Amino acid sequence: MSRRAPGEGSLFYDRQRGVWVGSVDVGRNPKTGRRIRRKVSDPDKKACREALDELRVILKATGNVPRRDTTVRQLVEDWLANPPPTVTSDITRTKHRDAAVRINAALGHVPALKLDADMVEALLRGMADDGFATKTIVMTRSVLVRSLNRGQRNKLLTQNVGSRPRSGVNKTTGVGSPSRATNSSKEGTYTRADTSIAY
Repeated sequence: MSRRAPGEGSLFYDRQRGVWVGSVDVGRNPKTGRRIRRKVSDPDKKACREALDELRVILKATGNVPRRDTTVRQLVEDWLANPPPTVTSDITRTKHRDAAVRINAALGHVPALKLDADMVEALLRGMADDGFATKTIVMTRSVLVRSLNRGQRNKLLTQNVGSRPRSGVNKTTGVGSPSRATNSSKEGTYTRADTSIAY
């Protein structure tokens, strides 16, 4: 077994599995006091070392290395089960559940750590192309962003990709220029028959 200096993680060969394993200590469970370790594995030693280095970079930059098996669906369902205290209307709760259905249908299977801005924009762009009202798109994005925020707070994520629209993307809806849109007289505004999104 070859080990790194304290705090740098460790790299060892698992003969039973036939793979190299990298492990980094990310702290202790506040409830049990047990150490929390994140691991990577690969049959190739160099590839495993590089994956371990990536964990170390994330840990150094954010102070945390989230689990890799948490999905977008789990984050969304967790947020629905723990809504903000300001959400008291049954109508609003229904709208949130409807938004969650749309999110989970498109992104629920995606590991939360692999979710990127392109995936989020594709979801919202698809809604715009399907004729959803701007308010519905905004609500869907809001539920996703809040779910990711909660996941980030619970150390299941290191960043919220839904809250950072790229250049040229509407900061409210997260949607770019509709593919079948007509440029209106107002620069930066694209109008469809059923929705108009300003940039």
